Amino acid sequence: MLITFFGWSLSILIILLLILALLIATVPVKLLAGEIIYNKILKKEAGKLMYYLVGAVLFAIVYEIPFLGGLIRFIALIIGLGAIVVWLATRARPTG
Repeated sequence: MLITFFGWSLSILIILLLILALLIATVPVKLLAGEIIYNKILKKEAGKLMYYLVGAVLFAIVYEIPFLGGLIRFIALIIGLGAIVVWLATRARPTG
């Protein structure tokens, strides 16, 4: 399929979309982890930005652990990609 002009341009688009998905895949995981940690420790509500910052700092610290950090990064990436796919599937489902 890469030989044809249409297949070549389509494959470039798919590769760019995959790179974008890999860049944003850990955002839902960091947001959820930050919300859980923030609510358990401070026992009060905050905005999504605060939840994300708490999760991002937590994951930045955990990613520095040798060997285990890479595994946790991979697991967070897979869970985040799954969350994005589920979200897109529910958005694409017809309501009627």
